[in-house]
Amino acid sequence: MEQNTNETLDLLMRRKSVRVFEEREIAEADRRRILEASLRAATAGNIALYTDIDVKEQKQKDGLPVPCDNQP
Repeated sequence: MEQNTNETLDLLMRRKSVRVFEEREIAEADRRRILEASLRAATAGNIALYTDIDVKEQKQKDGLPVPCDNQP
């Protein structure tokens, strides 16, 4: 594969999704930065068809699959 010399393309090529999470706290400043960045994420056709939900309590997390189309 061709090596990119563009910082943006390099960043996109290193991007990955994570579906397995660790049981550890995230610093509040990091949490805010992540949520702010998520608001700027690209969407298909620039139509935001998603919602960011910031949930800290495990009991609330356990109830999320039902309103989220029963996703695990």
